[in-house]
Amino acid sequence: MRKNLLTMSIGVAMSVAFGLPAHASPSCLKEKEPFALSTDTVKWLMTIAPGAECIQGLRWSYMQIFEVAIISGPSKGRLAMVGSGFRYFANPNDRGVDKFTLLILGKNRHDLGKSTLEVEVHSGSNEAGGSSRNRVASTQAFAAEVPE
Repeated sequence: MRKNLLTMSIGVAMSVAFGLPAHASPSCLKEKEPFALSTDTVKWLMTIAPGAECIQGLRWSYMQIFEVAIISGPSKGRLAMVGSGFRYFANPNDRGVDKFTLLILGKNRHDLGKSTLEVEVHSGSNEAGGSSRNRVASTQAFAAEVPE
């Protein structure tokens, strides 16, 4: 009986999950320069629509990321760490420039090191920025946010 109930539960969960449309977020970081984990500082420019969000991984294929720390959080949007990446939530009522800085610790091929990543955020249209779909649900799903 338990096995049948478990099988039915899994089937219902899969049908619900596969019935929902998937939305890929367009890249909000264009032509980002890779960091080298060699005590370097790299600047990235993000363009995102007000009220939208952007998720960005930090690991390149030839490196391991051990830790990502927030040196300075954004003053207008919100930032959540997601594994070896981040998710930025733009304020829907603010169209100004925002910025935040991350410290990345890891291993580039065989060498241990760190990099500083400075991200400058500019308001733009939905086509240039992250997805605003499911904004409320995904904001509630991430609790590890930096206080405003």
